[in-house]
Amino acid sequence: MPRTTIDLEPGELPERTARLLADGHRLALVAAHHDDPATVRVVYLFLQGPPDTRTELHVRLDAGAPAVPT
Repeated sequence: MPRTTIDLEPGELPERTARLLADGHRLALVAAHHDDPATVRVVYLFLQGPPDTRTELHVRLDAGAPAVPT
């Protein structure tokens, strides 16, 4: 199953998400990971298929003020 991982700045998230949804992807999962005390990595997993494909959008946030644009 092909997988693509894309690291984004928080401000890039709405446009990239809109593109994936317009191309027929579905949001399957959102997870937050504390990679270190100062950073939260938010992972958005999008699926599309057939054939099955996965696209992960990774956004790193300040753990003291984690916020993503809507």
